[in-house]
Amino acid sequence: MEVIVITLRWLALLLLLATSYTWAQFGNQNTGNVKVRVALADGSSCGIQAHVQLMGNAGTSNEGESFTNDNCQAEFSRVIPGTYHVLVSGQDIETADSGVFEVDSRKITQSVDVTVRRRDEANADMPPKTSAHGVCGRPQYP
Repeated sequence: MEVIVITLRWLALLLLLATSYTWAQFGNQNTGNVKVRVALADGSSCGIQAHVQLMGNAGTSNEGESFTNDNCQAEFSRVIPGTYHVLVSGQDIETADSGVFEVDSRKITQSVDVTVRRRDEANADMPPKTSAHGVCGRPQYP
């Protein structure tokens, strides 16, 4: 009976040590959150659902993907400190890049603002394409 009690104490101690080691290795990492706010260049209300990608490692690795909510925001949690940038794309908008930013373990949440342009806005600055048939491939009549 005494042997069983001693064995159970050793097992409990071993379990406690293993749990502490696991917590120290994985559960207590310094991570942060990245909150992305998407705004339209023309100042109109968002009204779009944009695809948001968190890119790390100098833009070569996709660390996470999300879609904007009704407030045109997306959030990534438990982001390991480092250098990142955000790509925002979607139907009827030009792909936009946030530029490089740093996730700092001393900050709980890093906010990133990305301004996007609607596709028709992006093309408004450019003259219409012409061809032998006229503007946009339509024949021109006198």
